Amino acid sequence: MDLIDRLKEERDTKYSWGIYYWTQIQFAYNSNRMEGSKISENQTEILFDTRKITLSKEEEETIEVDDIIESLNHFKCFDYILDTYSEKLSHSYIKKLHGILKRHTKSEESTISPVGRYKVEDNIVGMVQTSSWERTTEDMEQLLHGYNYISNKRIMTLEEIVDFHVQYETIHPFADGNGRTGRLIMFKECLKNNIKPFVIRDEVSVAYKKSLDDYRAGDKEKLLTIIKGEQKVYQKILDKLRFV
Repeated sequence: MDLIDRLKEERDTKYSWGIYYWTQIQFAYNSNRMEGSKISENQTEILFDTRKITLSKEEEETIEVDDIIESLNHFKCFDYILDTYSEKLSHSYIKKLHGILKRHTKSEESTISPVGRYKVEDNIVGMVQTSSWERTTEDMEQLLHGYNYISNKRIMTLEEIVDFHVQYETIHPFADGNGRTGRLIMFKECLKNNIKPFVIRDEVSVAYKKSLDDYRAGDKEKLLTIIKGEQKVYQKILDKLRFV
């Protein structure tokens, strides 16, 4: 049984403590955490199991409602990419993924942070010059066209998937949710191209974000090294769960 079939079978049979269970919790926790979520790993697990958030008496930190909603939505996003991993990337696919992630958040009530649509105002990512909102559709079209042209002819490499990710994050097509949708897309494309997937952990998030800048400057090795390290972590989990 390959990884995709195993993930789907564990999901459909509601099997706990397998690779599907681990991936759902770790992916949602780490990806949301590096974007500012205050939900802990343990709370993410409880949320996945029970759809409830538990706060201990010692915890005084408040949790945003949107953090809870986006954690629940991330679980749905992962299921979505499992069911659609073989589909080619497109405007509609990426917008739908964003729509799932941000559904029922306060963004749905905002005219400047649309859900399931590209940004309508310019945004800033540190010192990175992202695409203007007027050019976003055109820049995404060029990115998707180039990527799909190659993927229609052969299996993509890890470096090509990572290169797409860096360009995607540089365009920054949405008002919010770019990092999380970008990492979901990488996982999906790894599954599609029979490449070991990975979850970028919050503990390497500083180095990961810095390596995006290095990649843009021409130094690709730092980001690829981080990702290959995260692939090894995922493989260790597979080995621990005796996945074959």
